[in-house]
Amino acid sequence: MTWSRASAGRTGAREDRPGAPSRVLIVEPDVTGHRLLYVRLLAEAAQAAGHEVHLALAPGARRSVEFGLQLAGVDAPIHESARWSHDEVAALSRRLLTDRVLVPDGDRFAQRLALRPRWAGSGDLALLIMRPFPHPGLAARARGALKGALLRRAGRMRRAHLAVLSSPFSPPPGWRGVAVAIDPVLLEGTPGDVAAVRRRVGLRADCYWFAVLGVIDARKNLDLVLDALLTARPPATGVCLAGSIDAAARAALDSRRGALTAAGIELVVVEARLSNAEFDALVRAVDCVVVAHSNEGASGVLAKAATAGTRIAAAGARSLRRDCTALAVSSEWSELRVDALAGTLARARDAARPHPVPPADLASFTRPLLGDLAGAELPAG
Repeated sequence: MTWSRASAGRTGAREDRPGAPSRVLIVEPDVTGHRLLYVRLLAEAAQAAGHEVHLALAPGARRSVEFGLQLAGVDAPIHESARWSHDEVAALSRRLLTDRVLVPDGDRFAQRLALRPRWAGSGDLALLIMRPFPHPGLAARARGALKGALLRRAGRMRRAHLAVLSSPFSPPPGWRGVAVAIDPVLLEGTPGDVAAVRRRVGLRADCYWFAVLGVIDARKNLDLVLDALLTARPPATGVCLAGSIDAAARAALDSRRGALTAAGIELVVVEARLSNAEFDALVRAVDCVVVAHSNEGASGVLAKAATAGTRIAAAGARSLRRDCTALAVSSEWSELRVDALAGTLARARDAARPHPVPPADLASFTRPLLGDLAGAELPAG
């Protein structure tokens, strides 16, 4: 069945509100990472198309830094709950008579939906699958196979639709017939912002700067990155760490500060909260962004670096390998080992700065989820 506003079996929705704009509910209980960016882009696209938007967020979300960065300018009613379970979302959608419910971080919601007989809310349900790939390891692959089966069952339900989040550079394998939403890449700021952030954080012009950016926790393998840099010891080099640094990553850094100094490697640590424009300026200001993790899925930092024309040294995940293969001369992938990454860093130090990669149209992210509310058609469901 192909979705249309006149689909049989819909509950509530616009036919019960003649002449009213379509009503869209966007559900996101987690304010961390770039989830609220997805909420903002979907809300802005829906409002630009003339639709009414409601947001379902966690209590206290409005006090978060991420809300201030992403949603402070979005004029929409906000509903709060600590969990936003299927029953809570369905009940709110029926009360609002929604035409479309969007869940940008939809993996867990979809798996729980698959254990139910149907989507019980008003209108259609669109779920973004952010983590479509299984992680390495036998147990992880088994869990991934079970998750895939549940997701496909959810996607076959009437009035329920899936879209898989994809890197802008390489499509996700194994999801034939499922809509693809291209991970959006936004770069804010001006050349003046790049010069300002260099001065602010102390990036010397006579150094080649590697950087680890964003949420720096155990997944980012900071210990391995620093050990690889100490192994390669490229000349006139610095490393910039910018973002939130957790206790494990801080311990890895502190235990290597002396070795970095002895090797002549400059160190800049930026833990102040950066605005979107400042973060993007830093991506442009450094020479090479290092992305080393085993988590499968689209990497927002890698995509920003490619769009900014900043070299990429990646290691670990197969999804990173696919992106580096697609990007060719602007990036290199290695196994998640010190010696392998050290070789990549040494070669990056001697390579010319790559050309920027043009970003995809933002509609390639919003349209698969908004469907015909954005002038497109949702896939069968």
